[in-house]
Amino acid sequence: MLVKNNSYLYCLGLGFILVIIAACAPISKEQCNLGDWYGIGLSDGMAGHTLSRLTQIQKKCAKTGVVVDLNQYKAGRSEGLKQFCTPQTAFSRGSKGYSNNNVCPSNVATKFNTAYGYGYALYAQKKKIKNIDSEIANVSQDLGEATEQDDDYYRLQRQLRRLAKEQSRLSVELGHMIAKTEIAMAKLLSQT
Repeated sequence: MLVKNNSYLYCLGLGFILVIIAACAPISKEQCNLGDWYGIGLSDGMAGHTLSRLTQIQKKCAKTGVVVDLNQYKAGRSEGLKQFCTPQTAFSRGSKGYSNNNVCPSNVATKFNTAYGYGYALYAQKKKIKNIDSEIANVSQDLGEATEQDDDYYRLQRQLRRLAKEQSRLSVELGHMIAKTEIAMAKLLSQT
């Protein structure tokens, strides 16, 4: 098992979701005027935003005559990235198909990218299975509407058998991938 303490994982996930929701919202005029640049940078770092977000903030605040304190923003973002740039976050993002924004400092980037790769590989495999499931549903519907006298009837039966075989192969492969990933993640997490 990747994580032994499910309540810890739940709290971490819930906190991450709340940060993402807050960080995705555009900065308001009030936030510009308040000027909590450390806090805004912290939220952006925790959400894994690239520095292009800073440019957006600067433009928005410039419209209200407010200048962003770059040092405070970058200090907060740096602290937020410490919380974001973990193998657990990377694996979670990868397994959901989210992009890897490559925002982590070099001292943790290798672990982050490795864990992201493990998660993304599982996501890609599940996506292949989902696509096969969709094809099976379409072919099954076509087959249900066909009769033995139709030219396509036997072709559809062969196609359905081929798809079912591919689905089975991919599912078995996914099971092996999950087992290998659990071992690899445990090893990665044990490294200091």
